[in-house]
Amino acid sequence: MLGESIDDPHHVECVEDAVAGLGLLPVRTTLQREKVTQCVTAATPKGRTFAAYEIHMGETARPADAEPFAQINGRPEGIRHGRCCGTYLHGALENPVVLEDWLGYRAPDPANRGQLYDRLADWFERWVDQATFERLFLR
Repeated sequence: MLGESIDDPHHVECVEDAVAGLGLLPVRTTLQREKVTQCVTAATPKGRTFAAYEIHMGETARPADAEPFAQINGRPEGIRHGRCCGTYLHGALENPVVLEDWLGYRAPDPANRGQLYDRLADWFERWVDQATFERLFLR
């Protein structure tokens, strides 16, 4: 979704053969018939290890010189490109080690995630025109 396009030759997700992505990353993804789901241990570019859950139905082609998001058993995974990254490693951005490597500083502990979501919901309710949001994004 973050890349240039998503090819769907087997029509796994849609009737079209391909759809445009958001164009934030210089990658193309081709959907496969089989879903990959597995727990993995990965390493950040700085060599710090973390656990994550790899899940995807696509194979993403990235430039050979692209900086990977992580390494899994020496294999590059994902991409870091400017201020954007893409990865199939779910839960990675909840890990303080990964966030510190990505952001360059220690992020707040996500242990109180429920309270943070409540604060975000309060902010959204206060500042967002609900009718406009629904018209633009939920229809």
